[in-house]
Amino acid sequence: MGVFMEPLIDELVSAWEDGVWTYDRATKTPFKMHVWYQYSMHDFLAYGIFSGWCVHGKFPCPLCKDRLRFIWLKKGGKYSSFDKHRQFLPPEHPFRQDTKNFTKGVVVTEPAPQMMTGAEVHAQIDALVENQEGDGFVGYNEEHMWTHKLGLTRLPYFDDLLMPHYIDVMHTEKNVAEALWGTIMETEKSKDNPKARVDLAELCDRPHQEMRAPGGGKTWKRPKADFVLTPRQRREVLQWIQTLMFPDGYAANLRRGVNLTTLRVNGMKSHDYHIWIERLLLTMV
Repeated sequence: MGVFMEPLIDELVSAWEDGVWTYDRATKTPFKMHVWYQYSMHDFLAYGIFSGWCVHGKFPCPLCKDRLRFIWLKKGGKYSSFDKHRQFLPPEHPFRQDTKNFTKGVVVTEPAPQMMTGAEVHAQIDALVENQEGDGFVGYNEEHMWTHKLGLTRLPYFDDLLMPHYIDVMHTEKNVAEALWGTIMETEKSKDNPKARVDLAELCDRPHQEMRAPGGGKTWKRPKADFVLTPRQRREVLQWIQTLMFPDGYAANLRRGVNLTTLRVNGMKSHDYHIWIERLLLTMV
């Protein structure tokens, strides 16, 4: 990605330092316009490629960087941001003192990690040392997650950019809504699986949701969670969706995707998840 961006960065540098002649329709006169790169917008995976910071692993947040480290789920086999949100709450917020409903026995006292300035990011990139024994840079996955040096640092004003990259709302909302829908409706994309329950037993104080040992040679049992609908409730929800009517152009016809045999809604797209999580979720549950 960096190689393909180099010609564009050359143009951005020239457009800022030399300017570009353009025409003002209001005054009917030409003027020299200096172009400033404000930000780019991507989904999260493209964000990682474009920014040069790997968005997987133990500290994947491209803003907090190594100041916010995720936890490793032993059974899930991946890093998770579970319970990392509490440090962003006000110091006196009661959730910080809650040892029951989050990580068991843990009180959060540390403040939110300080977001790095453009100058700090620039200095960190300049300080990267190539790994002579392999690919990448020294300290990768231990001190940083830089995969390559960001070409945007050549911009004369890079140090003044507050946030050069953003995540687009549509993909984020779709991913969150799809996970919620799959969990509540207990589809194949549900996040409530046996591996999650095993990790839950170690992290949380929720004994009623822990996996139960088998009896009489049977398999382990996963107790039903309160947030998962029963088959009867799912059927009731789908029958309700079949009655929904929206203004023309407001939303897709969800009724056409309802399958009462499999208890699924087929063919849901990003905008369908947007309508569901913004308008239908509270009424549904």
